[in-house]
Amino acid sequence: AIDIYGGHFDLGLITDGCVEMQSNKIDVLGIAGMFKSLIITDSLGRDFRKPHERQYLETMRRLGAKAYNCVYVADNPRKDLVTAKRLGWNTVQVVRDGGLYANERTAEDYLAHFVVSNLYELPCHIPLPPGCE
Repeated sequence: AIDIYGGHFDLGLITDGCVEMQSNKIDVLGIAGMFKSLIITDSLGRDFRKPHERQYLETMRRLGAKAYNCVYVADNPRKDLVTAKRLGWNTVQVVRDGGLYANERTAEDYLAHFVVSNLYELPCHIPLPPGCE
């Protein structure tokens, strides 16, 4: 799914955690080149971890995007989706069967606009560019 969208849209990645650990994960996965904006929140300071809005606003700035053009895809409803939703982004929660957040219950502000069970379901909720159907 990332390959489909990365060829047609500018992608951003926001990840929480230790800069060294998250950088190592990104390197091992070989995904850094897929993203026009890549923010490890601890590089801004631990106070700016999700759900702080700073990295969401910085992502929009780097991508030159308006909130209504942004789609935030994440799994943790407690911290990932609330700020993106409040800022006007479209939100998609990935709820994997038996996954860590599969049975998570949360307030309305924290609920995603759409729920998918894997990234390959994204095209059902996010319009694909012409020719990619």
